[in-house]
Amino acid sequence: MTAQDKIRSEINAFLKRTGMLPTQFGILAVNDKTLMSRLNAGRGLSLETAEKARSFMRSYRKQRAVKKKARSESRAAA
Repeated sequence: MTAQDKIRSEINAFLKRTGMLPTQFGILAVNDKTLMSRLNAGRGLSLETAEKARSFMRSYRKQRAVKKKARSESRAAA
């Protein structure tokens, strides 16, 4: 598996898990709505762009976990 295949696989798993659209991911993660279409077309991306995408996915997971915890705490208090 190439580095390009690996990042594409990571992003696709993230998209499936979150229900986020590929264009939305590209815009939010690296300000490029064509990111996934370029990756799927076999074009590569820089290490900097790959790290930005991974960083976005990590921070998105953390934000969702915090929101989920806050919701469950507010339900428990009600």
